[in-house]
Amino acid sequence: MFKNDSSPISLFSFQDIVTSLTGIMVLIILLLAIELLQTRESVPQPEPSLSKELQHAKIQQEQLQKTLQQLEQQFEQQRNQAHILTTCDPATLPEQIQNTLAALAQENQLHLRLNTQHQILKNQIDTASSQLPNTPQELKKTIDELFQQNQAVTAESHALQKQLQEAQARLERKQKQLEFSFTGKD
Repeated sequence: MFKNDSSPISLFSFQDIVTSLTGIMVLIILLLAIELLQTRESVPQPEPSLSKELQHAKIQQEQLQKTLQQLEQQFEQQRNQAHILTTCDPATLPEQIQNTLAALAQENQLHLRLNTQHQILKNQIDTASSQLPNTPQELKKTIDELFQQNQAVTAESHALQKQLQEAQARLERKQKQLEFSFTGKD
């Protein structure tokens, strides 16, 4: 038997291998920690302004609904006034009927347009509420689209209200003409 005083593995080489592996493990853990911090920072937090815009759109929808109800009431009043006007003078009755029917048709069209726009806006808000986008960018895009559509509906509502006022003005002029014709004044 040979007696060898040296060990088959040197303690210094073993220490060197263990130290290298420990250093590599520390380096990998640091890289993973940095990656985790970067992904946590890159996840956008929901913006509170987007929910405020959604609430603002709902408030505008409620305002449009109130405006629609007011227009319906005005429509009923105009219908009653038209009924009173048509029962007044038998000589001009056909012309009065045609004018009143034309005014009522215009008001009915205005009413239908407002009702349709109201339903579209309500459906879009309901759809947006039930299918909230996954990312804030999609939510922002959806809110911007709803806001633009709401502006378009508001503009159309103003135009319809203007047409309604014009129709009411024409109806008032017709009423005055009828009043003059009944009193015998020209």
